[in-house]
Amino acid sequence: MGRAASSQQETPTPTDAWSRSVGRAAQRVSLAIAFSLVAMWGMCYGLRGPGSLRVAERIDPNRACAASLMRLPGIGPSRAAAICARRAQLHAAGAAFRRASDLEAVPGIGPKTVEAIRPWIELPSIASEQTGSDNQDGRLADQ
Repeated sequence: MGRAASSQQETPTPTDAWSRSVGRAAQRVSLAIAFSLVAMWGMCYGLRGPGSLRVAERIDPNRACAASLMRLPGIGPSRAAAICARRAQLHAAGAAFRRASDLEAVPGIGPKTVEAIRPWIELPSIASEQTGSDNQDGRLADQ
């Protein structure tokens, strides 16, 4: 008799089946929303390459604060601080970053990092000196 009683308890009721199907549907809706949000983020921010940048989105290492510098790929708090320190040294000597390759003098930044950030940096102080001509980074000054 104990066996018959246990088999009756194991039979799912319509309410249990309904609860499970509602739970699965809620999971699917939640996943769809999550994937949609990730896709929207990717379209807006994550998947843009250097070709889609506008002038307003480029960063001038001669003027940018550390927080702005950290938006550059491969630049974290310590490298941003190192760029700011090197910039202060250059400004004290009456100089500035004139080419992207000048950033290689910053501790922790080498040629690979410079190539990674090159599309995102702008050196307008140089561009204003060479109006209409190519600057040393290969971009037109009025870009």
